[in-house]
Parts: sequence; structure tokens; C-alpha cells
Amino acid sequence: RPAHPNLNAIFLRGNSLTSVSENLFSELTNLEWIDLGDNNLSNITENLFSSLINLRYVNLKHNNLSSVPESLFSGLTNLDAIVLAGNNLDSISVNLFSGLTNLQMISLDGDSLSSVPEDLFSGLSSLQMIGLEGNDLSCKPTVRSDIKLYIDNHDLSVCLD
Repeated sequence: RPAHPNLNAIFLRGNSLTSVSENLFSELTNLEWIDLGDNNLSNITENLFSSLINLRYVNLKHNNLSSVPESLFSGLTNLDAIVLAGNNLDSISVNLFSGLTNLQMISLDGDSLSSVPEDLFSGLSSLQMIGLEGNDLSCKPTVRSDIKLYIDNHDLSVCLD
């Protein structure tokens, strides 16, 4: 039995963490909110959140992540918000957000993205806001007209491929 089975939020922001154990959260199945922002994480394992079916908010901003595993958020259908801003992400897997039908907000601001996969945001029926400011995008991703898209250069042409 986990020590704190009813724990629903964990704040580990600003602790200079360089790594987290793959099973750190495995028994905390009631977690809804995880804040790992403002650390020095350079790597995240693909199963870090896999048992957290109630997870609604993940903050990984301002770390040293250059990539995130394609399956990091797989099966986390209750996720409302993902913050990956202020990392060194230079590419994102087209399937990173697949199946996250409750996802409302994605922040990729201040990363190192020059493009995003064409279908990255498709199928996200609840999505309301995408932050892409502070990247060096060569074109503007295609998104539904009701989604607020935050980018630096509104004159960018729409990505065609």
C-alpha cells in the first residue's frame, strides 16, 4: 500500500533535479497535478506517468529536455494541460499528444522548434490554446479556427506538408 494513496498533487519545482526515477510516481495513482518545472532534467523516461490515469496537469517547463518520449502521455486521457515551455525541444513526435481528447492547453513556448508535425494537434477535440511563442518556426501549423494559437510572427504562411 502506498504511503500516501490519496495524494493528488506534487510540486517538485525548482529543486535542481537532474533526473527522476521511472517508478517515482507509480503508486501515486490519484495524482492529478505534477509540477517538475524549473529543474535540470535532461531526460524523461517513457513510463514516468504511465500509471497516473487521473493526471490532469503536467508541468515540465524550464528544464533541459531536448526531446520527450513519443509515448510519455499515452493513455492519460484526463490530461487538461501540458507545459513543455522553455526547454531545448527541437522536434516533437507527431504522436506525442495522440488520444488526449480532454487536452485543452499545450505550451511549447521558448523551445527550439523550427517546425511541428502537420497532424500534431489533430484529433484533440477539447484543445483551446497552443503556445508556440519564442520558437523559430518556418511556417504556421494548421489548427481549428476556434483554437487560440500564440506565435511570434502572425505573417507566417500555413505549413503545407
